[in-house]
Amino acid sequence: MGQAKLLFQRYEKKYLLTDSQYEQVIKAFDGKMVADEYGSYSIKNIYMDTANYDLIRTSVDGAKYKEKMRLRAYGNWDRYKNDKVFLELKKKYDGIVYKRRVSMSFTDAMFYVFSGVRPKHLTDLQLSEFDFFLKRHQIENRTFLTYDREAYAAADGGDLRITFDRNIRYQTDGFSFDERQAANLLPQVGVLMEIKNPLSMPLWVSQMLSKYKIRPYSFSKYGEVYKTDIIKEKNNSEVKVCSVQ
Repeated sequence: MGQAKLLFQRYEKKYLLTDSQYEQVIKAFDGKMVADEYGSYSIKNIYMDTANYDLIRTSVDGAKYKEKMRLRAYGNWDRYKNDKVFLELKKKYDGIVYKRRVSMSFTDAMFYVFSGVRPKHLTDLQLSEFDFFLKRHQIENRTFLTYDREAYAAADGGDLRITFDRNIRYQTDGFSFDERQAANLLPQVGVLMEIKNPLSMPLWVSQMLSKYKIRPYSFSKYGEVYKTDIIKEKNNSEVKVCSVQ
């Protein structure tokens, strides 16, 4: 799924909707947005970070430049059928998101990221940004995160995309690429809407957001896991160490 485009440069805005607002937005799509070719599907991610979570800490601290690396699979992905995954490098600067992705098997991805063994089907040009990132950061598999997505594309064939994510689940230890292992539900999340467009916001979208009082919401799924679970776990560990001493 989603294998056509491997390089993105666009604006991305997120909004947290109530169920009522979601229904209003879907009605406003009439004639303007249609379900994309995949419709509804699950997304599975492994977020990679340093031992001290330097990448996500920089992000949640509000840095102007942010970057993250993740492994992503779509739908009914099956490792044993050698289904492809995407290795993604996502950067954000001054409100613009830049994303590069390359497709490979899960095994090839693990060998490349952690042993430097390059997949034979990928060129130096395709991997140059990833190589540079991996030289600067010593990373590990830190968090498994999965959710259900409903995706819409512009009816006129334009580049506008709007997605809705629900049931955000995660696991921070003992995980593989299996959504059944994501035992934790991210709390206090309604329907997360994301508007993705390489140009300015279409007028009808701005009017819709104003009409239904929908405001931008700064939200990172991995960032919320870090704030909700990982920081708390680290603090508890530090308390235990202090108490033993």
